[in-house]
Amino acid sequence: MTVPFLTDPDLTLYVGDAAEVLAGLPDESVHCVVTSPPYWGLRDYSVEGQLGLEATPEEYVARMVEVFREVRRVLRSDGTCWLNIGDSYANPSGSGDYGATSSVSEGSRHRSYEKRESMRKPLGGLKPKDLVGIPWKLARALQEPFYTGRIPRERDRVWLAATIDGEGTICATAHKRKDDGRIRTMPAVFITNSSLAMLSEAQRIWPTSQSRHLPSSDGHLGTLDVHRWIVHGIENKTALMRELYPYLIVKRTQALLAYNMLVLMADAKRLGKSSQAQAVRDKRELLCRLMSELNHAQSVDVPTWCVEPPPLHEQGWWLRSDIVWSKPNPMPESVTDRPTKAHEYVFLLTKSARYYWDAQAIREPFVSDHDSGNGYARPEQLSRGGRGQAEGWKRPRGPGHPTLDGSDDRAPVTPTRETQYRNPPVRAAIAARRACEVVGATR
Repeated sequence: MTVPFLTDPDLTLYVGDAAEVLAGLPDESVHCVVTSPPYWGLRDYSVEGQLGLEATPEEYVARMVEVFREVRRVLRSDGTCWLNIGDSYANPSGSGDYGATSSVSEGSRHRSYEKRESMRKPLGGLKPKDLVGIPWKLARALQEPFYTGRIPRERDRVWLAATIDGEGTICATAHKRKDDGRIRTMPAVFITNSSLAMLSEAQRIWPTSQSRHLPSSDGHLGTLDVHRWIVHGIENKTALMRELYPYLIVKRTQALLAYNMLVLMADAKRLGKSSQAQAVRDKRELLCRLMSELNHAQSVDVPTWCVEPPPLHEQGWWLRSDIVWSKPNPMPESVTDRPTKAHEYVFLLTKSARYYWDAQAIREPFVSDHDSGNGYARPEQLSRGGRGQAEGWKRPRGPGHPTLDGSDDRAPVTPTRETQYRNPPVRAAIAARRACEVVGATR
């Protein structure tokens, strides 16, 4: 349990690493999250392991996704998360925003230097001076389902499943116990092969037991020793079946039967010698026989009570809105060949399709100085400074338009410095024209 730094009747304050503090909070205990994490490659806070000093944008996004898994866990199903995130440029100069300063330690200064040097190299297809697009890379990653299994790279899951399909075995054994005469059944998963490279790759992906199975002989293998990679333990085998089941083709049915057999084995430990234990043993013997028939190229009918292994993906975030946070007085650019960046994004994220939303709390009086698109002549409006409406016009519209009380529920966006137009395409066109005028280009 995370210990609060400060507690009083109005608030509870925690201080520490975000991932560590979040890990100590109960599930679904938070109504709203508002956060602005460190941006990638812009600041060194002289904290070991801090966010933002990753070597590539992909590493940064992956770490952020890990943190936001915990945010999602502690957030209530009807809660909201507001994420403020800025962008970065590939290949920054050594004297730009990101670098060593006199206020950081020698170790931090050295890390900053190494970071700058690494960022001078190509980054995942990005060219020098490219805008990385961190906000949308992160937003897209948060939308994606998150894989919770032990094999993070899908390439490895596909390879191991294909290898077991072609060179491996999923089977079950049965033998009579000497103590009480009962039949003992056990599923097995292994790869037997003379290729050490194949088995070493399987061992890298899923560490387990690997050893020489048969020495070389005068048989069909000639002078080659045979080695075996084999999985042990009920929990280990169950986890592997969940990992590989979506990718198996030839031995998919065997994996389905093996998974259900492993679930029954876990139940058998719990049931002991009770009356229900015999029914579980009967099911295991049936699955053992069906796997044997499958591996002898016979067709079988899978019992209706068998269930597929549950997927290993957590649902991603709902991205509900991208709010442009305009900054009328931004920091000047460090270079002279691009416009001043005068905005950041605030993403509204939710963990459910339905959530708490108080639209009335952000409504503003709606003001317009022109007739509506359908030709309806509006009475004279009061100025924006008065934030009012003339009497008589209170036409109901949908979200983002005047409501019954003449208000507007759009998220406020301050016009940029370049123009006072609210229309984004108009702003973009004017900015492009001004850029052409600067370099002396013509239409």
